[in-house]
Amino acid sequence: MIEWNVERVQELLQHPQRVLREDPWRAWVAASGGLSAMYAQLRALPLPHDQRRVLEALIDQPGESVASYANTLGVHVTTYYRHLRRLAETLRDFLNAEAARVTPAGPRLRQLPAVPTSFIGRTGEITAICALLAGGARLLTLTGLGGTGKTRISLHVAARLADQWSHGVVFVALATISGAEFVRSAIVQALGIKEVSGQSLETTLLEYLHDKHLLLVLDNFEHVIDAAPLVGTLLGAAPRLTVLVTSRTVLHIYGEQTFVVPPLAAPNPAHLPSLDLLHDSEAIRLFVARALAADASFVLSQSNARAVAEICYRLDGLPLALELAAARIRLLPPADLLARLDQRLPVLSSGSRDLPQRQQTLRDMMDWSYQLLSATERDTFIRLSVWTGGWTVEAAATMLGVESTDLNLLETLAALLDSSLILRDPAAESRWTMLQIVREYALSRLAESDQLAVVQRQHGEYIVNLAEVASPELNGAQQELWLARLEQEHDNVRAALHWSIVHAPLLALQLSGALWRFWWTHSHLSEGRSWLEQVLALPGEATAAARVRALNGTGALAWSQGDYDPATRYFEQCLALQRSIGDTRGAAMTLNNLGLVAIKRADYAQATAFFSENLPIFRDLDDLYSYAATLSNLGMVARYQGDYAQARRLFEESLAPRRALANRWAIAASLTNLGVVALYQHDYAQARELYHESLAILADLGEKESIAECLEGLAGVFVAQQQPVRAARLCGAAEALRSAIGAPLSPTDQALYTTIAQSVRAALDGPTFEQAWLAGQRLNLEAAIGAALDQSDPG
Repeated sequence: MIEWNVERVQELLQHPQRVLREDPWRAWVAASGGLSAMYAQLRALPLPHDQRRVLEALIDQPGESVASYANTLGVHVTTYYRHLRRLAETLRDFLNAEAARVTPAGPRLRQLPAVPTSFIGRTGEITAICALLAGGARLLTLTGLGGTGKTRISLHVAARLADQWSHGVVFVALATISGAEFVRSAIVQALGIKEVSGQSLETTLLEYLHDKHLLLVLDNFEHVIDAAPLVGTLLGAAPRLTVLVTSRTVLHIYGEQTFVVPPLAAPNPAHLPSLDLLHDSEAIRLFVARALAADASFVLSQSNARAVAEICYRLDGLPLALELAAARIRLLPPADLLARLDQRLPVLSSGSRDLPQRQQTLRDMMDWSYQLLSATERDTFIRLSVWTGGWTVEAAATMLGVESTDLNLLETLAALLDSSLILRDPAAESRWTMLQIVREYALSRLAESDQLAVVQRQHGEYIVNLAEVASPELNGAQQELWLARLEQEHDNVRAALHWSIVHAPLLALQLSGALWRFWWTHSHLSEGRSWLEQVLALPGEATAAARVRALNGTGALAWSQGDYDPATRYFEQCLALQRSIGDTRGAAMTLNNLGLVAIKRADYAQATAFFSENLPIFRDLDDLYSYAATLSNLGMVARYQGDYAQARRLFEESLAPRRALANRWAIAASLTNLGVVALYQHDYAQARELYHESLAILADLGEKESIAECLEGLAGVFVAQQQPVRAARLCGAAEALRSAIGAPLSPTDQALYTTIAQSVRAALDGPTFEQAWLAGQRLNLEAAIGAALDQSDPG
């Protein structure tokens, strides 16, 4: 038993952290409920006035010097020491009595099952959970999807902290319990308590736990959730009891703290680190360890690293899924296993026979969670599976035919969230998503029902309506907001197009036509054009207006890719349809587009004729947007012909209405064009200012082709300002960006860039240029923009 002397008590009061670093004192303070609880007990003692003042100063201002305490109390140092010793003498007797009370009479319990495999990773989660328990959490529930490793984590935490509870730790396995009414018996059995004749089992349990300082681990609580009130009763009757629960859903009782156990972080194959750094990934380490258990010859190497990373990524870093996949390495090398993961559930269909049935396959694991849901929760869960990139409450409400404020909907979503079957999207507020494994299971359940076709059509119609609302906004003051919204829904757009191309071609035409400007502005050029060309080739009687929009969009994307012959064909087909239905404004806009093609082909006379014909039409229609665009296009003709004064006048004239319309993309386009003119006129300070203003807007919009144009122009500015290394970096970054989005320079623009690149090469020796150019190639978009805008970079 711990015995306190006066000197030890004084040290505890003045330097508690020194004492708490050592056992048995650390364990005793933990058994007393922690330092805060002990302080509360000491404050409650009947102490003489002088001793109480010293105690309050020591607790309120820990770690101060003796002189500081004496000054706070307004006494001499010798007087302070005298009061401190008397206080220590008083507390010594209390602390020794308390030590005798909390020291267990019998042996410390340590009822934790052994685990057959090594524990890998989870350092951050273990540290956080231990901190919560050390901080006084008495009921901590580890939640998360089945297969995330909650049980293993709870065992690891319990083993690490076992010495902090004077009566030990006890693990209670609940997975095989058939009902909530048997939880009490399971706890009694795990604790080794003997039943008392004539006394209820609950009374016996409460009496046993009343004075115990114990950690109780209740594993797999989700299917006995109705026993949650019993946990509250135990905690109320045993003030020094701590309960650690693992459950796929929270208990929802007073005092509960929750910790969501996430899947393991898996590397993104699109940004794969080196082989050495790949070993830092916990998902990779777990897969490799279990693969070695299945095949002792397995080695993570350069040849299989990408496939292994892709497997971990495709399996969402879910430990159970990784273990089941790794077990297949005996039969399939990583590349072959990856090729079969389009259907995850069938591939990962057999696990270790000594695991619980619910964990032997992924489907067993999901069935276990699914059966715990109510009928309404099941229906909502499977219908939400058609959303591939997450959803909002409004989207879910529309799909389910209710208002977004419907309390039943919100409660159902909360229940699915509590069950870890849906997750809050960490990248977006008020948005939910599913792990891909969960979604695949829910889709299979939806396919088994008679709702699949109906729900897919509802999803497609919702996305079409969203695109139609967004389409006119992409030319207005709210374009940044709507571009971001459509980018957020891009996976759902793809899913809706895949479905509608097969099942509803007219819907696919409507959707793709509404989205072309989004694809163009966000530089999804190849993807957008591919969708539009597929849709335009579909049979069916579409309206002329629908085909016009799709043809115009396809032409615009082909133009951005430098494919001027196809762009001309699409624009000419579009023009013929517009004229057939008497669409004067639309026909004028298409002539504008044909003028842009003529510019890129250096046919400036033809381009001028198109633009000059359209300018009065847009003025008469009071179409400020198209009028400004035509002025800008005429400015481009002047610029390419070397008339920089005329070009500048026209670009400035186009900028004013664009600012009035608050169309940020159009504003950036005018600023960029003015920057080019300033560069040609050797006004480098003005050019830099204009490019910077444009680039700041384009960074917000994510318009990559125009960003590349700004990087190229700024490279010209920097080489002229004796910063050739910086210019070379921007040249490399611009070329990498254009290559990534499939938007090469047109022949007319190539001339300016060639002049800039030649100037940069001439200013540097070969190795220096290559090094700077390669450094620029490696910059991501954000870093490239930062390098261009950085005012402090001397180059």
